[in-house]
Amino acid sequence: MFCITRVMINRALPVLALLLAVCWASAVNADASPSDPIVLEADSLPYSIGGDFQYLVDPGSELDIDSVRATRNEDWRPLSDGAANFGFARETYWFRADLRGGSEARESWLLELGYPLLDYVDLFVVRQGEVTTHYATGDQLPFDQRPFPHRNFLFPLSLADNESARVYVRVESSSAVQMPLSVTSHEALVQSEQTRLTAHAMYFGIVAVMVLYNLFIMMSIRDRAYLAYVVFVLSIGGFQLSLHGFGYQFVWPQSPWLQDTLTGTLIATASLSAAWFALVFLGVEQYSRNLSRILRAIVVLGAALTLLSFFIPYGQIIRMAAGLAFVCALLAQVTGLYIWYHGYKPAAHYSIAFAAVLLGTALMVLNKFGMIPRNAVTENGQQIGSLLQLVLLSLALAYRIKVLRDENEQAQLEATTRLEQRVQERTIELEEANSQLQQLSSLDPLTGTYNRRYLDDYLRAEWNRALRGRYSISVIMLDIDHFKLFNDNYGHAVGDEALRFLARHLLGCIYRTPDVVVRYGGEEFVVVLPSTNARGAETIARRIRKTLSRHPFPVGRSTEQLRVSQGIAAMVPSPDEAPDNLLLRADEALYEAKDAGRDCFRHYRVPQ
Repeated sequence: MFCITRVMINRALPVLALLLAVCWASAVNADASPSDPIVLEADSLPYSIGGDFQYLVDPGSELDIDSVRATRNEDWRPLSDGAANFGFARETYWFRADLRGGSEARESWLLELGYPLLDYVDLFVVRQGEVTTHYATGDQLPFDQRPFPHRNFLFPLSLADNESARVYVRVESSSAVQMPLSVTSHEALVQSEQTRLTAHAMYFGIVAVMVLYNLFIMMSIRDRAYLAYVVFVLSIGGFQLSLHGFGYQFVWPQSPWLQDTLTGTLIATASLSAAWFALVFLGVEQYSRNLSRILRAIVVLGAALTLLSFFIPYGQIIRMAAGLAFVCALLAQVTGLYIWYHGYKPAAHYSIAFAAVLLGTALMVLNKFGMIPRNAVTENGQQIGSLLQLVLLSLALAYRIKVLRDENEQAQLEATTRLEQRVQERTIELEEANSQLQQLSSLDPLTGTYNRRYLDDYLRAEWNRALRGRYSISVIMLDIDHFKLFNDNYGHAVGDEALRFLARHLLGCIYRTPDVVVRYGGEEFVVVLPSTNARGAETIARRIRKTLSRHPFPVGRSTEQLRVSQGIAAMVPSPDEAPDNLLLRADEALYEAKDAGRDCFRHYRVPQ
């Protein structure tokens, strides 16, 4: 019996040893050390530890903490670039690392996960093979469920001197999967937050000032460029508010739906308003229709994505919105440079502004897609670039007002000059028209000589001039002899032609500009001779008589000799006499010529 028992024991020992080995291997594998533990030191807090974690991909989001703890070490992979940045990934990611308190360590620590847009974050702490702590948070859960009321994810951790614990972090998100995990303390967090909150407060304060200032200007001058700029600033500011977790902490803490939706909405609205601002501010239509059409298409796409963001899942809308934002920023830069090249000076400020935000946006988008690592520059580049852009665009708007004012002043000056030229031209035209009208009103319509109305004004003016200069003025009054008989014989039509014939020859007998011929009435004419004495007037009278004798008036196939009687009067005006006296004297001399047998001239003789 004893032998049989001994044989059974000998056979069972290998089996027991094998079972013990399997159990030991399973126990070791369940919590096998992923690598050297991360020693938490109290010096230089905070510092990053996310790059020291290992990660495991859970494609179907089926693993729980027990399943993850039971996975083989070979399934865990180190972070190759020292940072957990997987871009827009559909998979769930698990991260693990061993933490150990330093020799002079404190017991109370904080783990800070500094990316507020993660949908679901679970943190498990395993001590001595058991899960002792579990925190569930994320921006898809109400804000008040967080362990600490902070914009980032904060997890308390207690580790005594040389005490070890394993930390597992589960991340599931439709946004970019990143795990910028750092270790800090309450005191260090307060100190670091003062610096970060001061910087953010300055940024959002500048955004608020820009919005209010430009909104006031927009309402004052009714310029659409300012409305587009205000919408753009609000979109950029709102996006930064959501990106850094301030919106979820202070504005909509009880609405995970808004937190999940507004990020994509604000990116799409920023693209819409940026393209709209470029169209209005740069006047793209005047320089390039193709660029104008593309920018209008971006406005339409931005509006469509803004509306769809309330219905399409965040994971889909954020990719489209981010891609549109990058294309919009690049196109805005190209448009600004193109129009700057064509001489529009405000486009210089615009181009520099969008160069800053283009670089920052490119770094952020490439970071979110996992193409470049996450760091302070790539994470905050868009915020820094947008701040520079807001300031530069505000300066560009102010410079645009100056350019528009200068252009308006120049246009007003040109319009005023053109108006003055036009008024001057019109004045000249009116003066010429008035002169022509006055001349027509002063001419005899039958003979083309001056009429009696003109004679009254002209004789008065020359009389006054002669009065001031104390020189002589002469008048010859004449009419056609026996003109009534002439009309009776040949008719009034021939008589009118005879009057025109006489007027032409009278005009040919005077050579000086001041001398004028006037039809006084009927067949009577008056020749006014300023600065002429009686002898000079007699010379003109003789010339008239001689000219008519040499040029008979043609009547049909025959001719008729026109003869005239002339009365000459010459005076040196005196203040107590009137111009009519000169005409009366010439009229008396004319009658003397008629009484003397006609076809002659007589001088006025002053009664003795």
